[in-house]
Formats: sequence, C-alpha cells, structure tokens
Amino acid sequence: MTTLFHIEGTHCSSCKFLIEDVCQEILGVQSAVVDLEKKTLAIEHAEDVDLSLLEKNVANLGEYRLTRV
Repeated sequence: MTTLFHIEGTHCSSCKFLIEDVCQEILGVQSAVVDLEKKTLAIEHAEDVDLSLLEKNVANLGEYRLTRV
C-alpha cells in the first residue's frame, strides 16, 4: 500500500534523509521517499501501519508537517 503526504518545512537534502530515515524505522514501512521539489513524501507500507505515529515522529524532528493527499 502507498500513502502520499504533502510535507511542509523541507528545504534541503539533510531534511530529506532525516525524514526518510525516521519513517523507515517504523515497523511495516517498506520505503519512504521525499521529493523536495514537489514537497511530497511517499510511503510504501503494510495496511496495518499506524500513519498517525508516522506523522508524529516526523513532526518531532522539527518544523515538518505532513498532510495526507
């Protein structure tokens, strides 16, 4: 299953890698890809992944905010 988010607060490759890493630490997430130009985050995951946990973990990194597309 793939879920797409609009992401606010990203501006560089460090942001991209930080967000991708924290997402991939969640059990059931197969991949996380940030597109800096489109300001999106695409998550491939199992159906039972708690997406609110993912949103919380990303928000805890700093000024990032996710909105499901």
